[in-house]
Amino acid sequence: MSLAVVPGVFIAASVVHHFQLKWATERFKAELKARGELKELAQVVTPRIPPERNSAAQFLAAVDLFATNENVLTTNWPIGMRGVAPGKAQVLWRQNFIRD
Repeated sequence: MSLAVVPGVFIAASVVHHFQLKWATERFKAELKARGELKELAQVVTPRIPPERNSAAQFLAAVDLFATNENVLTTNWPIGMRGVAPGKAQVLWRQNFIRD
């Protein structure tokens, strides 16, 4: 008998909690409406920019131009360190020259 009661209590508590949250949400919406707050998404979202005034494509093309400047620092990242013996490591960022 007690094994059947535990799931029933859990389900009943979940349903009660659901409705408590639903009522709290409705009270909050009523409070916002009484204060004159905007609650519809259509009232808050800005209108779309017409294609002739939208310069997103030009901006993305300009960003792609930045990626063409490759030099030794962008292609040969220094490796932090490597193990040379058990419990010993060699610090590689202090090397005299950059090599692959």
